[in-house]
Amino acid sequence: MNISFVSSNQDVIDETNNVDFGKFVISGSDGTVKITTFIFTMTETDGNSDAADNKDVDEVELVNVADGSAYSATMTDGGDANAAAETWTIADEEILIPEGETVELMVRG
Repeated sequence: MNISFVSSNQDVIDETNNVDFGKFVISGSDGTVKITTFIFTMTETDGNSDAADNKDVDEVELVNVADGSAYSATMTDGGDANAAAETWTIADEEILIPEGETVELMVRG
């Protein structure tokens, strides 16, 4: 399996929907890749020195860019009104990538 990640820092205004937080490509290089659990961390950064107004990211999902299929994530750690990290987990899903194929996935919230 090969993974290529593309991302950049960005400022996101509160109450903005469908923000693309980054994309990556996974290639099946030695047999079929089977992903059954996917865990990632999103770090919030305070942009104005007022930690009381930071909002959590909501409705995070992993989206297949080619066909639009989405895998919903659940916040499994963090979640508050200050600048902190949140851990998101996608479980009970199965992403299959056959050998020689690639899938571009986007983290969206």
